[in-house]
Amino acid sequence: MSEEELKTEVEKVHFAVMAIGAAADMLGISPSEMQQRLERAGIVKGLLFDLYEVEHTLSLKHVAEDVIEALKNREKEFQP
Repeated sequence: MSEEELKTEVEKVHFAVMAIGAAADMLGISPSEMQQRLERAGIVKGLLFDLYEVEHTLSLKHVAEDVIEALKNREKEFQP
């Protein structure tokens, strides 16, 4: 991995941590609970990492709202 690729990966991780924390605050839950729910739903990679180029240009509030909306939609799919 090149230095530039490593820098981008670090930025993605930092962005994901901030987004998870902000979304957790909006829902009144701990960041660790939010991370677990997002991982089960496949949202961390699918939204925060894969769509980083788009999402990181938005406000943190908007990203948190996107995360919450995606989580609620995905969790509905898993309900019997």
